[in-house]
Amino acid sequence: MAVGVLGDRINHGLGACNVLLKYPQKNLLLMNNSDLCFLEPPKINLSLPFEERISLFPFKIMKGKSKGLHWEICAIDFNPNVMTGISNYAEKTNIDLEFGDP
Repeated sequence: MAVGVLGDRINHGLGACNVLLKYPQKNLLLMNNSDLCFLEPPKINLSLPFEERISLFPFKIMKGKSKGLHWEICAIDFNPNVMTGISNYAEKTNIDLEFGDP
């Protein structure tokens, strides 16, 4: 767990995200006072409050499936240069997400 690395400087936050990508087997969490950031495993079930903000940002081209998000992602071709999943939210309290890779 890394606390405070997302901070006020974007370069520190980007560097912390780079660590997530270097060590996908470690299940690292990055936290600040309002956000939690992690490299999503290929499958995950999250219990979130209704209407909790959830953002998905791809670090490579990929597709995924979801259940419980306001905007489901099955039709999205995620691409860090084109399409990201920023500013979605929990439509249900149980969210299922599935991708081919972390």
